[in-house]
Amino acid sequence: LNDDIIKKAGLYHAPHHSSTHEVEALNKIISKDFDGMYFIDYFSAAQSELDDPEYDFPDYLEMLNEMITNGIKSNKQDIKVKYSWMKEKYNKTIL
Repeated sequence: LNDDIIKKAGLYHAPHHSSTHEVEALNKIISKDFDGMYFIDYFSAAQSELDDPEYDFPDYLEMLNEMITNGIKSNKQDIKVKYSWMKEKYNKTIL
């Protein structure tokens, strides 16, 4: 994600949220990567979005691990690169 997306979240907020609230909610689920780009952090930040974080997070991580394990087997190099990136983020989350 680039900065424009984050700014637009405030402009195109949900009717039941203020512009500020929408940007704050987005900032809770994104992280800045080593290259300076933002990404939706469906690794560690996802826990706060679950209905019952303590109970659901281990199952969520298991499903994410399974998805990464299967995806990294792709024959397409660009897909393998993305899943390798995901594996690195996943491993940092579980350590």
